[in-house]
Order: sequence, then structure tokens, then C-alpha cells
Amino acid sequence: MKRALIGLLILAAVSAQGCRLLPPPPEAGPTRGEPVRPPTAEPVQPTPAAIPNNRPTATITSPAGGSSFPAGTPVTFTGTGTDSEDGALSGTSLRWTSDLDGELGTGESVTTSGLSIGMHTITLSVVDSDGGVDVHPITVPITNNRPAATITAPAGGSSFA
Repeated sequence: MKRALIGLLILAAVSAQGCRLLPPPPEAGPTRGEPVRPPTAEPVQPTPAAIPNNRPTATITSPAGGSSFPAGTPVTFTGTGTDSEDGALSGTSLRWTSDLDGELGTGESVTTSGLSIGMHTITLSVVDSDGGVDVHPITVPITNNRPAATITAPAGGSSFA
């Protein structure tokens, strides 16, 4: 009799009149001879909280915007890229471009003597590990390197017959 009671699932329902016994539903428990197992549930996977990506910061430290250089003169551009998640950015994370001449190079510093004559917008673009981007443009005029002419002879006011 004990075995029969162990295999029997009894559900109680509480009503306004008190308790009454209900027969178990067919899927509610083990049948005779099956071991009793605790109910199982799918494990709940924690959902990671989304952490927003803060944009990096690009800063050109030299030359100052508006600095003028004669064509053919070596010009060194230096700058930094910082990010609150990645710290200091370096290498290919920093990219230098000219709106007139295109790619100038990558890294914290680039030097070029090949800028064409004209008003250049030089841009430092920085990219962090999550793809966040910041840019810092400056304007740099590259001037015509005209030769200087000086008359040394004959002396001013000389006349020739």
C-alpha cells in the first residue's frame, strides 16, 4: 500500500468550501515503476548589459592650423588618439590624409615633403577597437617656392652708350 501511495500524485485545490482532492493530470508524474525525478527547467542565461562605446578623441598637436610651408619643404604632422576604453591609440589607429593629396600615412607622426601647392585640409582620423571614430582637421597652406631675384650689377642709375 505504501508503494501505491508513493506513486500517486495528489493535488489539492483550495476553494471557498475548503480543500478537495483532484486526480492527477496524465502528464503530472511518473507511472508505476518509474523513479521520481525532480522537475527540470531550462537554465536561464544572463543577458550581458550593453556597454556603450565612447568615441575616441583625435588631437593634432603640430603644426598649428594655418601654418604655411613652401612647396618641397618637409612638414611633420604629430597628433594623438585617446579612448576611454582603449587608452592611448597608436599605429594604424591614427590615419593622416590631405584633401588634395590623399593618404599621408599612419601613426602618431608623419613627415612629408610632397604636398602640392594649395590650401590643404589635413585630417587626423582615429579609430578605437570598437569602431568608434573621431577626426581633427586643420588647414595648412603650401605656397609656391618662387625664387628670389636680386640684381647685383650694374649699379642702379648706370647708363650705357
